Amino acid sequence: MTGERETRQQRRARERAETRASLAEHVGARVVAAPSVQAMWRAFAEEVLARHGIKAGEDDTADFALVWFRRAFYAGAAGMFELVTRVAPDDVSEDKGVDMLQRLSDELETYARSLQ
Repeated sequence: MTGERETRQQRRARERAETRASLAEHVGARVVAAPSVQAMWRAFAEEVLARHGIKAGEDDTADFALVWFRRAFYAGAAGMFELVTRVAPDDVSEDKGVDMLQRLSDELETYARSLQ
């Protein structure tokens, strides 16, 4: 009986992981397709936060959690913008710029995999 229960638990864990991966892929695609940080924020809020009862609306200042989620989202976007603009100066060679972007990509991918 214990072996059977472990198998059921393993199956449920796998199904939850697959659901999370599918949702992450869907949300990621929608966020990436957005034309602005504000549109990315709206997509994220609608797809992720709303599933947890946090609704974004015209007045994002009405909900304390929403205010802090939005600040964190924009801080992340600003931080990434800062990192990406470091590739642009004339003193950064093309090879060095590609290496910098690859490291950022690898870091983000590693983090995304850690969530699954």
